[in-house]
Amino acid sequence: MGADNIVLAAHVRPDLDSISSCLALEYVLNRNGKSVTVLSTDRLGYIQEILDTSKIILQDPDEFDFSNTDLYIGPDIAEEFRISHNRNFKAPVTSIKIDHHPNSSYWGNMNYVDTESASTTVIIYNMLQNIGEPIDEKLATILLSGLLGDTGFFQYDNVRPQDLKMATDLMEKGANLFQLQWDMKFHDDFKLFKLKEMVYKNLKMDWGKKYAYSHITLAEKATIDIDPHYRHMTLADLIKTLDGVHFVWTVIELHNGKFKVSFRAHTPGFDTTIFSRDLGGGGHFAASAAELDAKTIGEAIEIIKNTISSVPYQI
Repeated sequence: MGADNIVLAAHVRPDLDSISSCLALEYVLNRNGKSVTVLSTDRLGYIQEILDTSKIILQDPDEFDFSNTDLYIGPDIAEEFRISHNRNFKAPVTSIKIDHHPNSSYWGNMNYVDTESASTTVIIYNMLQNIGEPIDEKLATILLSGLLGDTGFFQYDNVRPQDLKMATDLMEKGANLFQLQWDMKFHDDFKLFKLKEMVYKNLKMDWGKKYAYSHITLAEKATIDIDPHYRHMTLADLIKTLDGVHFVWTVIELHNGKFKVSFRAHTPGFDTTIFSRDLGGGGHFAASAAELDAKTIGEAIEIIKNTISSVPYQI
């Protein structure tokens, strides 16, 4: 394919694997003489403290002019509607999907999907190895960031021996594991600690169905002067270690009038996507999410509870 002008885009509310995949591909393609544009619909939040994101344009692909574009690549995007806040968006040029999410659609004109890979950056790393593309310190750092982000520093059950070998290889090529851990884990500001306090204060249990949940509204964020656009950690990660439950979830009021629910598994192998898919989202067994239309946080909570009740799972 003779594509010279290429657009890459992260998924909405991007995580480290999404951004790292885009930046890795941008770096390699640019190094090989291609003109590359990287788009992100949403702000990058904490990711800017970890990677150089200066080349990423904050623009919804639905508003981008594709007239001079030969190829669109969507790495780490399970469903095409997760590219844009316009759920009907379809890239008007040839598209390639590179992804590792299970139970996702093959929306690209070409699709490279490996659901056994722990992250999309694992797929990209293997691609580069197969074609003999050199990996320098910068590229190694980008790739390792995505792997660490999507495996929670190797704590999920999708981690394989080859992922640890990949991490070792990237460290040998210059990626600084300690620095990445420091940048990811040691930069919580005081407001985030107050937000965590709210999550614990609002924590509720359903012992019968074996789950726990919490919620945060924009009004609650306003009491600690948090910008509605502020991109913080996924708050469900704060409560997923709770004993006695199969899974946990948090629902957060967003600045656009929607509500984001994030599911996290506690029991090894529990599939949280059985809930998120029914709510119009998706993700991984251990971690998945969806966005809801609701008038109030109470209504959003009821929608989620009703969905959980309607889906059979072993208690």
